[in-house]
Amino acid sequence: MKTFANFTITKAIRKPAMVTSLFLLLLQPAFLHAQKPAKTGYAPVNGLNLYYEIHGTGEPLLLLHGGLGASSMFGDNLTALAKVRKVIVMDLQGHGRTADIDRPLSADLMADDVAGLLKHLGIPKADIMGYSLGGGIALQTAIRHPHVFQ
Repeated sequence: MKTFANFTITKAIRKPAMVTSLFLLLLQPAFLHAQKPAKTGYAPVNGLNLYYEIHGTGEPLLLLHGGLGASSMFGDNLTALAKVRKVIVMDLQGHGRTADIDRPLSADLMADDVAGLLKHLGIPKADIMGYSLGGGIALQTAIRHPHVFQ
């Protein structure tokens, strides 16, 4: 028996309207409210097929998600940033829509992936912001590929 927000799921099963409400509540993460991207795709980078999205126009800003997350975690923040920036999000190796491959999960290699994605997209320089694991990868990108930072 699972408990969610002090509500027992077994109690909800007895009432169909409650099941529907609980189901909708569980499907309420912020990413459901994000705007539709202008462009999506998979970039062949360092043996990976990196999933990416591009939102908005303006100066490029690459957002890197946290560990065990995905690009969708930025939700309404992505929508707000895309009003004034060209926002690029990507799913890191083994996260979201980017499959894992037979290589270590390391910040160094993922930093190389970041630089490779920007090159693939024809973006010579970008601001890069990361959350949690993404922050570490942004730092490694700055160390290993300083030429990609604005």
